Amino acid sequence: LVSLKELNLNSNLIKTLNMKDFKNLNKLETLKVSSNLIRELNDPSLFLMIPKLRILELNSNNIKKFNLIVLKHTNLQYLDLGGNELLSLEFVPMKNLRSLMLGSVIFIKNLSHNIDLSQISSTLFILDLSAPKNLELNISSILFEMNDLKNLNLRQIKMKSSDLIDWNNKLTKL
Repeated sequence: LVSLKELNLNSNLIKTLNMKDFKNLNKLETLKVSSNLIRELNDPSLFLMIPKLRILELNSNNIKKFNLIVLKHTNLQYLDLGGNELLSLEFVPMKNLRSLMLGSVIFIKNLSHNIDLSQISSTLFILDLSAPKNLELNISSILFEMNDLKNLNLRQIKMKSSDLIDWNNKLTKL
């Protein structure tokens, strides 16, 4: 398996991921672990063994805790965390990240959530923030830092009209 480039572990009953799970998979570029039972990803050394990782699909798990520092040593370009129930999400600089999928993410109730995309905004081409639950989002401050954005999904975002007016004013200045 040393030359393996893609690993699909979707729809299993995986509860945890450990660094040793990826031993000798240093050529792995795509890891699909969607629709499992993973609850947290916090170990900073988790993906050290797979530095060529470009695509990571973790959607539809039970992820509540995810420290993105675990991805710092990868070349990640695509990250899908959609359909998880996150307590929080703090970004670290990821210079290669091009696609961020957060569609249908549920942010735990009774907590004030505000996603700060400033660490990655200048690199994104695709951003999916559709249908979030319990998320406060200042659309105008996020979008105007994203000069290369090509695809934006804000379906069911519940924007305030003041956001739309501010957004429209900034668009006319571009």
